[in-house]
Amino acid sequence: MELARLRLHDAAKRMKKYADRGRRETQFNAGDMVFLRITGEQFQPAKATTGKLTWKYEGPFRVKKKVGEVAYELELPHHMHMKHPVFHVSQMKRC
Repeated sequence: MELARLRLHDAAKRMKKYADRGRRETQFNAGDMVFLRITGEQFQPAKATTGKLTWKYEGPFRVKKKVGEVAYELELPHHMHMKHPVFHVSQMKRC
């Protein structure tokens, strides 16, 4: 059991090392301008062209406040009818 536990611990450390390679530490302040990655049906216009030809990012939008460790509230325009304008840092890119 101890050997299996040790092997699982080693495997978890190795997976974390590879997962952290693609991560970037990004933080924003209130008032910063960011682009928002547009994914899903909520951001697509009704008569959108094919996915290859649409824009990947929308914006720029102003960061209203930091909500959690990696979540930010954005000031979105009224035409983007969002119930909850809070997004993960991975969906944003500095302007």
